Amino acid sequence: MPRDTLRDDASKLDDCTHHLCNHAHMRDWSDLRVLAAVVRAGSLSAAARQLGVHHATIGRRITALEEELGVKLVDRLTRRTVTTAEGNEIAELAGRIEDLVDTIARRGRGGRSRVTGTVSISAPPIIASHIIAAALGPLLAAQPDLRIVLHASLSLASLVRGDADIAVRLSRPDQPSLIARRVATVDFALFGSPATAALSPENWRFIGYDDALAHVPHHRWFEEFVGDRPVVMRSSDAYVQSAAAVASVGVAMLPTRFATEISDLLRLDTPTPPSRDMWLVVHPDIRKSAAVRAVLDHLADVLMSLPLLKAAV
Repeated sequence: MPRDTLRDDASKLDDCTHHLCNHAHMRDWSDLRVLAAVVRAGSLSAAARQLGVHHATIGRRITALEEELGVKLVDRLTRRTVTTAEGNEIAELAGRIEDLVDTIARRGRGGRSRVTGTVSISAPPIIASHIIAAALGPLLAAQPDLRIVLHASLSLASLVRGDADIAVRLSRPDQPSLIARRVATVDFALFGSPATAALSPENWRFIGYDDALAHVPHHRWFEEFVGDRPVVMRSSDAYVQSAAAVASVGVAMLPTRFATEISDLLRLDTPTPPSRDMWLVVHPDIRKSAAVRAVLDHLADVLMSLPLLKAAV
């Protein structure tokens, strides 16, 4: 790490901590992280979901921080949470400290030359369970000192904040600081049970996505294809959708590789939905770690070689 960069980062950290120490002697840095999360998320409940804790815990941590600093940080209104001017100021400083601490942690991990330690991967549930989990055996057998944490979530893990080391995403990240490699293309098709397939298309009912995926192109294609026909159920989980489709609840748009392996589902003769590119994403600092590189290379090999996934060219 360049010495000038270290000096600049240390200067920023000193400025932030000096300002906060003018308020009080800080005993628990994690409470500042909670405040920064509340400001980023916009509410106590949203911050609780991001941090994976109960919203009452967030409330207690904010109250403890207010008592320690001796200032009001958050106004708790009936339907929303509003941070005070002091709260916004301290959250901004806490965010700067958080960024510097995360940078130090990433660079420290990135300097490891041995394939050892824990690497965390974030991926959509269907990819995490159906593809990645099933392909980790050879990697772990070849690297006995390596440990994997696999997060199956539709939420986009922040690689900058260290929520995960590697992310598998179905959209290219818009943060220029991240490194993204397109490794495959995921095809989709419409599937239904034999009973559903026997109906005429004008009588089909549908299983759609919920608001979490309302922005993706194949969701918009699906809504246009459905038209005025009823969407009787919504879920963004492919396992839930496929179970409902098997039970003849309706027609579901599913990843082709996944759905063709379900014997009780038939691929319907319809126009083809748009595909989605699959990306491997990593922060440049953490990419230097031998363990992270080993996992990245393995995932790229696995995803690019799977049948019914088109390898990126």
